[in-house]
Amino acid sequence: MLAALQALAPRARIAVISVDRDRLATLLESGAIDVAIGYFPDPSGPLSTEILFHEDLVCLYDAKACGVSGPLTLEAYLDLPHIVMSLRGELSGVVDRHIDRGDRRRFVLMATPHFLAIPFLLHGFRAAAAVPRHLAENCRDVAGLTIPCRCRSPASTSRCNSMPAPRPTRRISGFAT
Repeated sequence: MLAALQALAPRARIAVISVDRDRLATLLESGAIDVAIGYFPDPSGPLSTEILFHEDLVCLYDAKACGVSGPLTLEAYLDLPHIVMSLRGELSGVVDRHIDRGDRRRFVLMATPHFLAIPFLLHGFRAAAAVPRHLAENCRDVAGLTIPCRCRSPASTSRCNSMPAPRPTRRISGFAT
């Protein structure tokens, strides 16, 4: 993506900032930001969206610290404490909407606003996390972790901008199976 931008606008400069999704529409409409890239399940206002890619979530854990030798069963997965990524400190996430059925729920021990911290928090610790596959694959060897399975996950990361959509705005919420 950076190479394409540089080819189109060689002198363009980029500043990456964290933006609370509740402020996204206001920042785009005011011109404070030009584009937003991320997971936006319910974009508000007259924003156009474009799906950039689909990303699976995978379960990441330290097999030795968790005392697990084979793939995790759902029961084993739910018995582990969990770490979630949340910019707002929410102790639940998209995975919970799929597993909170009946009397079984996962226990979320910790929320962090930093995806990159999760593999290092898991190293040597009895816990699991559902993280984007690309992050897990790039970090597992560094932190000595295991990726046993794919979780049901958000379907896409998208880009929003404040231009009116030329076609009906696509909803980007949904889950890959």
